[in-house]
Amino acid sequence: MVRKPICNLFQRCGGCSYLDREYNEQLQLKVKIVNDIFHSLKIRFLPELKIFFKNEFFYRNRMDFAFSNSGLSLKEKDKFFVFVKVDKCFIASEKINFLLDEINKWFNENKEKLDVFDINKRKGTLKYAVIRASFFTDSTTVTFILNKDAEKLQEQKNFLLEFCKNLKSENILFGYVGFNSGVSVTENYEVIKGSDFMFENLMGIKFFYHSQGFFQNNSIGILDIMTYLKENITEKYELLFDLYGGVGTFGIYLSEMADKVIIADSNELSLTCAEKNIKENKILNAKTIKFLDNAPEKYFTEINNKKVIFVVDPPRSGIHGKTIEFIKKVAPEKILYVSCNPETLARDCLIFFEKYNLQDIKIFDLFPQTRHIETVAILKRK
Repeated sequence: MVRKPICNLFQRCGGCSYLDREYNEQLQLKVKIVNDIFHSLKIRFLPELKIFFKNEFFYRNRMDFAFSNSGLSLKEKDKFFVFVKVDKCFIASEKINFLLDEINKWFNENKEKLDVFDINKRKGTLKYAVIRASFFTDSTTVTFILNKDAEKLQEQKNFLLEFCKNLKSENILFGYVGFNSGVSVTENYEVIKGSDFMFENLMGIKFFYHSQGFFQNNSIGILDIMTYLKENITEKYELLFDLYGGVGTFGIYLSEMADKVIIADSNELSLTCAEKNIKENKILNAKTIKFLDNAPEKYFTEINNKKVIFVVDPPRSGIHGKTIEFIKKVAPEKILYVSCNPETLARDCLIFFEKYNLQDIKIFDLFPQTRHIETVAILKRK
């Protein structure tokens, strides 16, 4: 059923493609999409495909806004070089919207002095304001991404520094990228106020994450996935291998389900946070390793011949081919596969079916109003 979109930027901003659909219809549509993807590969499930959901609006804990001549903006749908000003985002958390409003007011009062980056001419200083706000804590960060090659860099930094004295964010950073870079995160940054780390509280566990690193965008929705994973570990294992483990969210939460936990990732910032989280929460049976998809074999000896379970949460591209072969060789009793892309999930499941059965699958709507779908599959060794 069609409804009137709550946001006047609908169909201009490319972020919320389902905003004109009733939420129940969105959920049904996502179930159908996942069903159709798996059925197209002749994969059938025995269990009913169920979808879990929480907040329909105001759920995102991170937004990357671009500076435009109008203020903080998002790219127009299908138009890389066109921006639409955002006064309020209905999928961003209330804390993010508060900081968005603060920055836009400052921008409007000072726009004649500000040197906004021109994406066509590739000149100017102010590129992005990345706003992050934890859902269950007061931890907030604004990172101003600046063109390090700009002629007016120091002048614009001085304007920002004056504004930042009153900006109500716990942490404020200046990040520096080149004029030809489109990224909104960087390891080249300076802390203006507070810290470069943030923290969130999930299931009573304190998780640090880096302002320039990855963390789940929907803090309240991830709780359902954490619960579901634990429900599907019905016995204790010698080893739980948390692959693409990030800051250790799943591995630390599930640590009591195994004698030993290994949190594996390739990102140094994530691993630093995972180590910090292990110490902060006094998890005595966990450690981190740097895991590279192109050379997984080096970890085989440490894992082989153990009663092992894998939790995997790969990027949208899915599990690397060499890593799939590594997992099949290790032959864990179970694989709990968390995916933000049902197409690559289905593709990878099909490869695993040589040795595994699909025991269960559930959908978690971490991205209401959008096409994105989070899915978890439970694979059990035959």
